[in-house]
Parts: sequence; C-alpha cells; structure tokens
Amino acid sequence: MDQTPQTDESTTPVSPVSPAAPLAGEDDLTAVDPSRTLAVLRVIWAILLVGQFLLVGIAAMVMRSANKVLLEEEQAWQLFGCNSAMLVLNILLGSYLRNQIYKRHWQANVVKPTGYFLGNVLMLAMLESVVMLAIVISMLRLNFWPWIGPGAVALLVYLVNFPHGGPMFDPAAKSSTREEAH
Repeated sequence: MDQTPQTDESTTPVSPVSPAAPLAGEDDLTAVDPSRTLAVLRVIWAILLVGQFLLVGIAAMVMRSANKVLLEEEQAWQLFGCNSAMLVLNILLGSYLRNQIYKRHWQANVVKPTGYFLGNVLMLAMLESVVMLAIVISMLRLNFWPWIGPGAVALLVYLVNFPHGGPMFDPAAKSSTREEAH
C-alpha cells in the first residue's frame, strides 16, 4: 500500500524546512506586533549609531599612526563634493522612498509594521552611507576637517530620524485615550 500523502492543489504551500509550517507570505508579515517592530528597529538604530562612532575612533587611531596622505587634495575635494551631493540626494530620496513604502503598507490610518521597518531601515542605510564615505575620505587625507562635514550633517539627520513608531499607531486612538485620562 502506498503511504505517499495526497496533495490537493487548493492547500496552502508548505515550508521545505518544516512541512508542517506554511510558507510566510505578505499576510503573515502583517500580523507582526508594532511594539516588537519598534523595539527591534530601535536596537538596529542604536547599533548602527555605535558603529559609526567606533569607526570614527578607529579612523582617529589609524590617522595618528599613519604618515603618508593617500589622497591628493584635489581628489579629496572632488570626493567631498560628491559626498555633499550624496548627502542632499540621500536625504531627499530616502525620505521619498520611505514615504512610498509607507503608502504601500498603509492600512486603516496606520502603516503596517513591515512597511515601517523597511522604510526606516532604508532611510538609515542611506544616511549611513554618507557618514561612511566622509570617514573614508578623512582617513585617506589624515585629518577630519573639513572632510567629515557631510557625515556630521548626515549624523544629525540620523539622530532626528530616531524610530518613534508614530505611523504604526492610530492617532485617533491616542487622542481618545488622552481625553479619557483627563
């Protein structure tokens, strides 16, 4: 007697790792808890921030021990201009793309946690790229000023973009809770 399980075309696809578990789809991702998403995003934000400061510290140690400039001043100014343009473009493009991701994941006056997470990670990565290039230029020129300028501005924008979770929570629910408290 054949013990092969019968498959029905109308059944939910199963995971190849665990046949008992269904495959994760878009519907499964919408059930993510907003509070957990916010906590994970804040941890990522903090880790990336600490990483930037650690890289600045490493750059300072490398610059102190190095004795030869590896990038001519004219080339450094060209990269500085590129990094400054990248700063402006990444802030504008990152904000635009984050809002487009929010729109795609908008549901009943809130952004689904998946959309909030993806939009913010994209914005943080775009800001981080400006900081990293500024640190690399500084290391190659063996001094921070003025090469770190665009990175410092990107870092300020990064700090302003601390994940607060506002778009994931219904503003009407917050105001009714405040009115009940008074």
